[in-house]
Amino acid sequence: MLTLMLALAAPVAAAGSSTVSGNHPDVSDLGSLVPAPQSKSLKLHVDLAIRDTKALDQFLAELQDPTSSIYHQWTTPAAFAARFGPSPADVARVAAYLNSNGFEVNSADALTRGVDFTGTVAAAERAFGVKIAITSDGTNFANLNDPTLPSDIAAAVNSIEGLDNLVHAAPAAAVANRDGIVKQPDDVVGNSGPHFGPQDIYDFYDETSLIGTLDGTGTQCIALIEDSNFVLDSANAFNSEFNLPLFTSSNPSVEAVDPNAASNINADQVETLVDLNYAHTTAPGAPIKVYLGNEATASSGSGLIDALRAAVRENQCSSIVLSFGFCGVSNSFYESANSIFAQAAGQGQAVFVAAGDDGANGLIFNKKSNSCVLASTGKHPSEVATSPNVTAVGGTEFTPNYVNGVDSGSVPEAAWNEGGGSLGGATGGGRSKIFSKPGFQAGVMPNDKKRDYPDVAFGASGTNPGFFVSFPSEAAIGCCVAGTSIGTPAWAGISQLIAQRTNGRLGNIDFRLYGMASGSGQPAGIRDVTTGSNGLDGVKGYSAGPGFDLTTGWGTPDIATFVNAY
Repeated sequence: MLTLMLALAAPVAAAGSSTVSGNHPDVSDLGSLVPAPQSKSLKLHVDLAIRDTKALDQFLAELQDPTSSIYHQWTTPAAFAARFGPSPADVARVAAYLNSNGFEVNSADALTRGVDFTGTVAAAERAFGVKIAITSDGTNFANLNDPTLPSDIAAAVNSIEGLDNLVHAAPAAAVANRDGIVKQPDDVVGNSGPHFGPQDIYDFYDETSLIGTLDGTGTQCIALIEDSNFVLDSANAFNSEFNLPLFTSSNPSVEAVDPNAASNINADQVETLVDLNYAHTTAPGAPIKVYLGNEATASSGSGLIDALRAAVRENQCSSIVLSFGFCGVSNSFYESANSIFAQAAGQGQAVFVAAGDDGANGLIFNKKSNSCVLASTGKHPSEVATSPNVTAVGGTEFTPNYVNGVDSGSVPEAAWNEGGGSLGGATGGGRSKIFSKPGFQAGVMPNDKKRDYPDVAFGASGTNPGFFVSFPSEAAIGCCVAGTSIGTPAWAGISQLIAQRTNGRLGNIDFRLYGMASGSGQPAGIRDVTTGSNGLDGVKGYSAGPGFDLTTGWGTPDIATFVNAY
């Protein structure tokens, strides 16, 4: 329960001011709170609003309409900023307001739609009309109410980040063995085994016929959004074991990009390696860039969001992978992320986001562990995956048929659900509480009026079948890993195959994916998954069924058929 001192009552907005709505986190589980010290220093960021969101939505739809005069005529970061970003006058007005209220403005950029600044709790409470509280042990702090600003300033502001420190992220990859990944497992037989490696994926998901003709060669890079660096020898151990091209400085290349400087290797290296392994599996000829976020130096409150912004600002990669979920954040955090995804879509970058490994429960912030944990009550959708400008990837499980240790072809799949706890997980999926149903989902579950997710799925179970992965920081492989972050980079690789076939970027593939379902009721090259559910720990989830559902979306790929049909 939340206990507050009477002095923490939220102020009333002044006349002539406007509220930046949805811009404070849920603090109900933080326990006893006291006023934050007035002299406490804050590192802050203003995310500036998109100009004319209706025009932007229309623009993104026309980019994907083959009858439109601007079909696939992608924009650039500069052109996007000029048309949909804040005006120079807006940027100057926001910066001037911050300066006049005692903040130090470090940067103000219309291109990135951001203003970085620093100041004290006292300045923030005065300038934004908020009350900032802190836990008695000084670990966590947060604003208790939405900021208010003069109306002309508020009109240019999407969110103010840094008024709290509750933003946390969790990777959508998990070790499936209680004692950790087993290094150099005995169950590797040749290049595969009773668990899945690349050749098994080629056989099961029908990519074998494409290898040698379509492999992502000559395409622009895949951007992986990560918060841990990686050891190259670890990634190449996977490539060597499974006869994939080794990562070198070229053909295919892998490069780490660090917009926040000196992002170190940490426990999330497993996530980075999973993304590398399975993006490289489905598109072994495509170059990869690993964009690294650093929480210690992040300007936005999230190193991952800083890394995402860098991948979109640089605009070098034609597909983007985000295999993380978030907790402890406000609605405006997701609105800000959505504006970044919208820019990526306008630039032709196809974004793939993991639906999460926590079933319909989703993640909540836990103050004791200071991390994201499985919600024990109620549904908490992974809102970063519900953005209408991304393709959300769910998970499945199945028992393969092996012949001499190699998969012999597809079998029916079910929604991934291995229960909770250290050994388990279940595919994310459900309905957004923030985003309305996008146009491409019209006619799909028509009564909920919300963005439904995931859109597609892929194998995710750590036991059925279980997936091999590079062993962290060592030149070895291990088994097994689970999670929707297996399919998320794999789907990005599939998009590279299509990009190679069409010799161009794809943008948001959801428009085409859902359009392919309009005639037959099921997109060509997508295998329907009709069994299983994603409820965990007593929280009732959603069930798979014929056609689109809230556990596996449309289903899993028959890669050769899907690429050709697309």
